[in-house]
Amino acid sequence: MSITNKLKKIAKMDKKTVVKKLLSFDDVYVTGYRKYSDDTFLGITGHGQFDVVPVSKRYWYADPVLYTRNGSSYLFMEAFDKKKAIGTVAVTELTVAGATKPEIIIREPFHMSFPMVFDFRGETYMIPETSADDSIRLYKAVIFPDKWKNVKVFKLGRKFVDTAIIDVSEDTIRILTCEISPDREYECRFQKFTISFDEEKGFSIEEDVKFNRAQEYDLKSRNGGNILTYEGKRYVAAQESKQTSYGIAMNFYPYSEERMLLADKAKWHIPADDIIVKGAPKGDGVHSYCHNDAYEVIDLKYMEWNPLKYVKKVLRRH
Repeated sequence: MSITNKLKKIAKMDKKTVVKKLLSFDDVYVTGYRKYSDDTFLGITGHGQFDVVPVSKRYWYADPVLYTRNGSSYLFMEAFDKKKAIGTVAVTELTVAGATKPEIIIREPFHMSFPMVFDFRGETYMIPETSADDSIRLYKAVIFPDKWKNVKVFKLGRKFVDTAIIDVSEDTIRILTCEISPDREYECRFQKFTISFDEEKGFSIEEDVKFNRAQEYDLKSRNGGNILTYEGKRYVAAQESKQTSYGIAMNFYPYSEERMLLADKAKWHIPADDIIVKGAPKGDGVHSYCHNDAYEVIDLKYMEWNPLKYVKKVLRRH
């Protein structure tokens, strides 16, 4: 971002945020989890208290994605390395005794986040967010849950973030992903693709041209979790931003194949105001949500003082 654009962005911020930025405060995240039931679903209650995924001095955790295997709940997350200022992929298991210590499982030379995990053809796969590599990448579990290999890189000439799975058939994976605006960093538009598998040719990708051409960039069309089911109906968990602030709230939009504009009217809107993660400060943003039959998970954004912020930036450049 140019200095001019940075100044314009700062000019639109509220005074409290500007002061904190000038005093070397950074946005950080914490991930929380709690038992799930239809009666306590966050979309309905709009508030709640969550237990915290074990924190680390070196990493903060965000973009939680739940995956269920043999009755166990695994939580895949972005683990942001504060020392190297880059996102990696981590996993923790949610158990009756609490969350296990997160383990880093994929580390690349570029930033990674939002690790969407799913099953296809009897194997477990992951599509993490890898827009820093200008790609959509497909990983396969070699030894679940901690060893993965990259099996396909799609270079489409555009930047895509935060991929959710629409559905999986014997030979196809249909995805709902989000293309970043080339001009406004927090604006996105939903895009659909089909990833196909052929025994001889391997993986290929094809876009849903009709759907994709109908989309426009806005501040509400970015996935914030998997496409979830509540009382038999499907909803897109999406994050909402402002031009000056990323991930301020969650929206849940009804999903159907007939809907061309998914983010036109939210069924539920969830700000960070009434969400508490034990041991964490009051949040000013929330941008991820998932649930399975056992748990629901969120991340919460707040600001943390980083007195060596500018020193670290200079050292990384050298």
